[in-house]
Amino acid sequence: MNFFKKMLLLTLLLSFMGCSKNAYVRTIEKGYSKSKEDPSVYIKDSEESIYTKKKMKYSVYENQHFLVLKEDKKTREKTLYLALKYRGDEWIYMNALDLISHETYHMNFMARKLNTAFWRDKSNLVDSVEEYIAFALKPQEIDAMKKMAESNHGEIKYYSEVDDRSVTTAITAEEIQNMKEILDLYSK
Repeated sequence: MNFFKKMLLLTLLLSFMGCSKNAYVRTIEKGYSKSKEDPSVYIKDSEESIYTKKKMKYSVYENQHFLVLKEDKKTREKTLYLALKYRGDEWIYMNALDLISHETYHMNFMARKLNTAFWRDKSNLVDSVEEYIAFALKPQEIDAMKKMAESNHGEIKYYSEVDDRSVTTAITAEEIQNMKEILDLYSK
């Protein structure tokens, strides 16, 4: 009987992981088209919400840092997501980060990773691993993003949920400019 309990738990865990991965792809990556007003803005119109993000050309070898704006069609309530892709030689198993600019702001997203975040892991058999996450920002985290965007400089330091490892990535000038534009849309 113990074997069957373990198998059931493993099946449920794998099912959850698969659903989360699919949710990341469906919500953050797929289904966007160019805005008629601004071709650099991409829109996804779902049944309940409108998603907006800036499009960038990334190399498959680059880290990614961008914002996604979600607006509820009925309530007009806006939610801002921070979407990140970490690419490296080994898994970081990210569960928190520091947003580093003129100030450092710590964001622990482990509870959100288990409940409300969209995440995805991907292994490239040849030379690297990738971890993706997108999570809704709290008001104080949005303020920290605004300060970072205003300073035109930023880094993200990822923390591991497994051990004391951390990895720091630079946010590019183009990413910061795109974040400013999404933050402006959020504030309107």
